Amino acid sequence: MKKKLLLCLSFGLGVISSVQAAPNGKTTSSPGSTQLTIGSFPPKPGVYAQLSYNYVTSDKLFDANGDRKKDVDQDFEAHIANLRLLGIIDSHILGADIVATEVIIPYAIQIDNELNVGGRKFDSNIKGLNDIVITPVILQWNLGKHDQMKLTGAIGAVAPVGSYSKNESNNAGGNYFSLMTRAAFNYSFNNGIEIGMTPIFNFNNKNKDTGIKTGDELTLDFMANYKINRLQFGVSGYYYTQLNEDELNGIKINDSKTKAFGLGPAVRIPLGQSGPLLNLTWQKELYSVNKSQPNTLRVGISFKTP
Repeated sequence: MKKKLLLCLSFGLGVISSVQAAPNGKTTSSPGSTQLTIGSFPPKPGVYAQLSYNYVTSDKLFDANGDRKKDVDQDFEAHIANLRLLGIIDSHILGADIVATEVIIPYAIQIDNELNVGGRKFDSNIKGLNDIVITPVILQWNLGKHDQMKLTGAIGAVAPVGSYSKNESNNAGGNYFSLMTRAAFNYSFNNGIEIGMTPIFNFNNKNKDTGIKTGDELTLDFMANYKINRLQFGVSGYYYTQLNEDELNGIKINDSKTKAFGLGPAVRIPLGQSGPLLNLTWQKELYSVNKSQPNTLRVGISFKTP
């Protein structure tokens, strides 16, 4: 039985949140979580915070061929809270215009999943701390006469500190370490249009309790928006794929790759001339392989701490 949980955060290079991964159709990263903020960081040194709430629903499951499983009914609902802390450092390592570090702490307020398979019902309920994302070094270079192009690179990890029990089939934490590398491209045109794209790679270790190693993953987030001063509105989306099959005790699991594509409207609304920013995004997954097909609402507020 495959199901997927999406978490989110937005801001900057694009942030990742983690809940147990692809063995259950879930992903190590959170596709689409960057929203309208790919490769765009606050220019001034300081500590910035983002609080977000994510509501995820799904009632469809898809097999390894991308076909809906007609013999399975699903009722999935998730409520996720996220705290992101971003530090902009007064430094210029390797000539970078912006140097940053970040920590992302996701928490599963309530995750309910009900499956009906041929008349047999299966229920799971999850609460607790998810795995934490730590990115110690983020570098951004501003290029062009008016800094209209931004290139970003980062390296970090998903730390397996979330709630986990080997006696449970579903957990908030994944119980495995994942090395994460990211890059981002952002370009602002003179007419107010801005585009961005960020590839995110996860190189996953084995879950020692289950013997399962999730296949390495690529998440490609993208966005396009129109800016009027600090107001932004446009679309954000994602493409996700596993680069190789899952493994069980070193043996490949055939047809275990997970894939997805999603898209939806997004807006960033300034609360005052220089105050916090309200982030709103709704994304509908249009293509799913070996997983559920969710709708995701993301609501967040980002601000500079005193």
